[in-house]
Amino acid sequence: MRESKIFILIIILYLGLVACGTTATNDQSKSSDKKDQPYKMEKIDQGVIDGNTVFAWDMFKELSEEEKQKSIFFSPFSISTALSMTYQGARGETKEEMKDVLGYQGIDIQQVNESYKNYIRFVTQIDDIDVNIGNSIWVRKGLSVKDSFIQTNQNMYGSGVFEREFSDQTVTEMNNWISKETNGKIKDMLSPPIKPNVQMFLINAIYFKGDWQNPFKKENTKEESFHVTKGNSKTVSMMFKQEAVQYNEGSDYKAIEMPYGEGNTSMYAVLPKKGTPLGSFISEMTDEKWSNIIKGMETQEEVNISFPKFKVEYGTKNLNTSLKSLGMKQAFDNADFSGMSNSGLRINRVLHKAFIEVNEKGSEAAAATVVEMNESASASQPKTFKADRPFLYVIADNKKESILFMGTYYGG
Repeated sequence: MRESKIFILIIILYLGLVACGTTATNDQSKSSDKKDQPYKMEKIDQGVIDGNTVFAWDMFKELSEEEKQKSIFFSPFSISTALSMTYQGARGETKEEMKDVLGYQGIDIQQVNESYKNYIRFVTQIDDIDVNIGNSIWVRKGLSVKDSFIQTNQNMYGSGVFEREFSDQTVTEMNNWISKETNGKIKDMLSPPIKPNVQMFLINAIYFKGDWQNPFKKENTKEESFHVTKGNSKTVSMMFKQEAVQYNEGSDYKAIEMPYGEGNTSMYAVLPKKGTPLGSFISEMTDEKWSNIIKGMETQEEVNISFPKFKVEYGTKNLNTSLKSLGMKQAFDNADFSGMSNSGLRINRVLHKAFIEVNEKGSEAAAATVVEMNESASASQPKTFKADRPFLYVIADNKKESILFMGTYYGG
């Protein structure tokens, strides 16, 4: 049996407002099916992909600094998607700050939207992995929402739109939608009752399942020491294999690529030089350095790979501090989301939750982010890649080099 990995991410945006309007949205039973929809690679703007990469590493640095010597796991792509859906309704300084944080400087919003539309269709149709990305908007009955906001999210992000009374039954319905989009991996995400000032939910879910191109053999897994810090070790189950891989070794790191299926997507693992704390390494990481690590990889015929089996549960993490630190402040206070509604919306909280498990037979991961908006105001000897100390890992597609997931591992 080949190794498989499953990653699930759910993003939920709660919106509250000062006063309700009278116009709502047309109900749609489900989000668009991307599997059969055409896409154009030339419509995926490289500037948007580059912006997402910058945002990914910015968020990674913030979370790494906040969670010193703790394992983290999240999906920057899914967070970017949810915030980009919200971005459609931003105006004025709120829009400018969101543009800067998301890396969309100098990019027309139509280019952003076309990129998401075509990339979502592209990545969900890669034939050697299983990927699903679903978006939906849930509106409290009676809320006035601008048609342009709804139509853009429908047409560009494939969002289903549902108008409800926001009863306990609505919570059940949303939970069922989430469960369906994540292949039953995330259930009962939301709990009743819905507070009266919550007027809208924007939900994004991403599901990924891929088999290792070359699996680890279970009989090679052994208990070994994992060195968290100097003088602090713990025992982990360490998998092992020797194979030809894409490998890069710099002055302060070793890096390998472990592809899935036919190699359209991969996990990249980066191990800092012994004696270099992972946090320090991440603090100096830039999108340019990341690009150099990937582009500098060459085929190494024999690499001894030791990689731990691990399970990481991360969150629920409040991302407000990280996003504000990156410069997205207006959206949380004195916000202008008048392109969404004239009812005075602002973001109250951005929450994220994630889970990943890696073993010989497969891996599963789940994640959730909640954005809550309330009332405002060439070697002769085999190379060795032994991940027996803290490392970082990235899941990316290899066509557009878009980072889908990323994390750190500190032994638990």
